[in-house]
Amino acid sequence: MAEFIAKDGNKYEIKFDGTEAVVLDSDGDQVGSMSFKEVEVPHGYETITYLHLCHMDMKSHTGLGLGRATLDVVREESGSNISASDPDDHVPKDDGSHLIDNGPEFVRKMQEERRIMGGASPDEDDDDY
Repeated sequence: MAEFIAKDGNKYEIKFDGTEAVVLDSDGDQVGSMSFKEVEVPHGYETITYLHLCHMDMKSHTGLGLGRATLDVVREESGSNISASDPDDHVPKDDGSHLIDNGPEFVRKMQEERRIMGGASPDEDDDDY
């Protein structure tokens, strides 16, 4: 659990349980969420584990830094890298993930900031993982 003061000056709480992160306002109401799928990929004699962003909903609370802060909390608490679908691919994947609305722009920006890695989905064969 982490507290975060957003660009609107309000305090939010971010909770992560291993596969889902929720964002709560100061009244304890959920104002956003992100769901992840744990993915294990063989890499030589080791296995690389990362979290794939399957669903994100920040409701009307976009542009406040909550998505960025949530990714930071997830990475810190899980110790894992995070991936997401390619921002230019709007086709739903086997796990249901796909980017809509401002999702592609958000993922692109988070990839530039190195908060999200790669650009393929875990149901594709990709050496970036």
